[in-house]
Amino acid sequence: LLQQVRTELQATGAFTDEQIDSGGLKVITTIDKKKQDAAVAAAESMTQVDGWNTSTMHTALSSMDPATGEIVAEYAGADYQKRQQNAVTQDIAAAGSTFKAFALLAHAQEGGTLQDTFNGNSPEYYSGLSDPVTNDGGYSWGTVNLVTATKYSINTAFVKLNEQVGPATTMKVAEAAGIPESTNGLEPTLLNVLGFAAPHNIDITTAYSTIASGGLKVEAHIVREVKDADGATTFKTTVNPQRVFDAGDVS
Repeated sequence: LLQQVRTELQATGAFTDEQIDSGGLKVITTIDKKKQDAAVAAAESMTQVDGWNTSTMHTALSSMDPATGEIVAEYAGADYQKRQQNAVTQDIAAAGSTFKAFALLAHAQEGGTLQDTFNGNSPEYYSGLSDPVTNDGGYSWGTVNLVTATKYSINTAFVKLNEQVGPATTMKVAEAAGIPESTNGLEPTLLNVLGFAAPHNIDITTAYSTIASGGLKVEAHIVREVKDADGATTFKTTVNPQRVFDAGDVS
């Protein structure tokens, strides 16, 4: 977290390394100690899962205030001295089913509702795909509405939804929410709804924060303000919410 603070301060262009190291600055971060302790405990519990390999598998956890973009808790790795890589801001991983929310939002923008129904059977074949799409465990759900499809993360129903709204639309919604255009694997393909794109953990947190805030996107940050040696505020992070979705579409 200290390295992340340094990087963020450097990015502002307002501080040199010398000022950061020897300027007597007081840096106030956005981290909430109680939430941070809970995040660390939750992340460390992952190492107790059967099959977890601490040398090759890494946990990333971030939580931010949707109204301000302040990162209130973050688990970026177990030991910076052993692995100098921030799992939240630098590691990437397949988004998986978290990406399905963007197809739901695309559907809402087109006037659809969560009560609309789709085929949730497995396997299902789709035009242009050589292999069938299957659900977890191969389970067939029959015709389901989007509430049920979301509750049970039914792949076939979501691929059908994505076919209806258009993969390019789902991708555009994801980008508007906070998934960077440069994200590895982010493409306008039919199966993009299943989350083959690999964003950073903080990108997913930002995107879901946009939904939680009613369609207002804010940039995630870990520095709240900086005071000089005399106690005067010399820097304060500016929060500029940007409306990217209608509130009704994300409610």
